[in-house]
Amino acid sequence: MYNKVFISYAAEDFQYADKLHKFLSENGFEPWMDKKDLLPGQNWDLMIQEALQKADFILLLLSSTSVGKRGYVQKEFNQAVIYCEEKLDSDIYIIPIKIDACQIPFKLNKFQWVEYSSTDYQNKILQAINFQRSIVIKEEESRKHKIAGFESDEKNVKGEYVDKSPKQTYDIRYPQFKNIEAESLKELNLLIQNDVLKYLIRSRDNYFNHLKGVEINKEEEGWGMFEADSTCYGTINLHFISKNFISYTSFWSLYETGCAHGNYWSKGNNYLINPLRNLELEELFENFESSLGVLRDCIHDKLMVKAKTEYEEDVSEYFYVYDHGFEAEKKNFRNYYFKNDSIVFIYNPYELTAWSMGDHHPEISFTELINLFPNEKKLHQFIDTIQTKN
Repeated sequence: MYNKVFISYAAEDFQYADKLHKFLSENGFEPWMDKKDLLPGQNWDLMIQEALQKADFILLLLSSTSVGKRGYVQKEFNQAVIYCEEKLDSDIYIIPIKIDACQIPFKLNKFQWVEYSSTDYQNKILQAINFQRSIVIKEEESRKHKIAGFESDEKNVKGEYVDKSPKQTYDIRYPQFKNIEAESLKELNLLIQNDVLKYLIRSRDNYFNHLKGVEINKEEEGWGMFEADSTCYGTINLHFISKNFISYTSFWSLYETGCAHGNYWSKGNNYLINPLRNLELEELFENFESSLGVLRDCIHDKLMVKAKTEYEEDVSEYFYVYDHGFEAEKKNFRNYYFKNDSIVFIYNPYELTAWSMGDHHPEISFTELINLFPNEKKLHQFIDTIQTKN
């Protein structure tokens, strides 16, 4: 959904467009460019116009050649600007990419561009696309949820304790379903509220215990060298809702005053509803134990590809600092959530790699799952059921 990307370029810049096409394909998008996607015998002008009109995003490759060249590439640039008029002013739709030190056309001046020569230009493009995509998907999900009776409000618990440093600040955002006549939704509201309260109390305990420690140890040398405001930030996000299944994540970021650095982690929550109960991953497999090796290898490969892309080198020698702990065991596949067309596993900092390499969220599409496990009827039935009823 919302993943079609049209790549406009001059024929002389094919190599740059081709590299972008490959990158976007590897990251789950559907890029389109004439030399890659036109079929023999097709009406090329009609197909280009159709692809341009259907695109969710348009990448314009700007170079001294394309900017100064009369012809079809200028027609694509102009058409992109016309289609952009149908969007909101805040939407990200046209993304100009400067290949060289060319002059940006006046009609494209209002759009922030990215330099192809920058080391992270691909990630910047991906960040822009995913930012806009998340907005549109959230709006669409909200519309569907309202129709299906799953409409929710965002709540916010925000404040601080003590009026001078080190003080504690907290800011937690979470959803609450409006339809409390539905027993499962009422229970989910309570579960989410309990999660919020649990971490709020935890952060309070740590903070006030630290203040006691300051009073007791204030004369000791070095005490309080990391002293700063204590913080508690949290967000709970709904990712998948159907008539019989809900999946959401809770993200927590805590810094306890007196510590060298903060800590953060995510947790996936998956519930079957009517009546409400946990969904365990092993319920989707006839023989979960024998499936773990396949899951492990798939996730490992995805993480290695991602790491090589981010670090632009072979990181196999050091990326998996804790590789010995990533075995084909149930405990390593307990944290996950579902999206509309995939399952995402969560590995928080320190679980697989060093803190500096952050957390990892490998994603396996439903199509990949079905291909990986062609004989797992329970898995196929679950996917078919939640997609049909979504």
